[in-house]
Amino acid sequence: MLLKETCQHNLILIGTFIYCSCKERYNSFILIDGVVYMEIVAKRLKGERENLKKSDSKWTQEYVADLVGVARPTYTAYENATKLPPIDTLSRLADVFDVDTDYLSGRSDIRKRPDTNMSFFGGPENYTEDEIEEMEAALLRYREMKKRAAEQTQKK
Repeated sequence: MLLKETCQHNLILIGTFIYCSCKERYNSFILIDGVVYMEIVAKRLKGERENLKKSDSKWTQEYVADLVGVARPTYTAYENATKLPPIDTLSRLADVFDVDTDYLSGRSDIRKRPDTNMSFFGGPENYTEDEIEEMEAALLRYREMKKRAAEQTQKK
């Protein structure tokens, strides 16, 4: 988690974002009201579009709006920080600009994380017996942890 310290206010978890009335920000993890969040999204959307427009003039607000499936005034409102894109639209915008939603939302300064999967480690056919045993044990520990967390949540 990117949050290094906590404040004295009530924290509210909404989706993958934590909001706080103190309007403070720690690292790239946002602990603020929606207004500042909209400004971060707007700045990054506009920056991505304008960078693409430098090499290809077709990258207008109208063009991006069409790609994402929203009206041009709606997309303009996203860039002007007067409207916040819903998560499904933010996801489509991330796909259009080939960046992560965490980057667009200000949670990360990394534009796009490299795709990793188990084949990065040589693929299942290259795992040794002890590696397979260790992965199975880790998976069992993880599933047990999830089960305990679900049980604790149900008790509350």
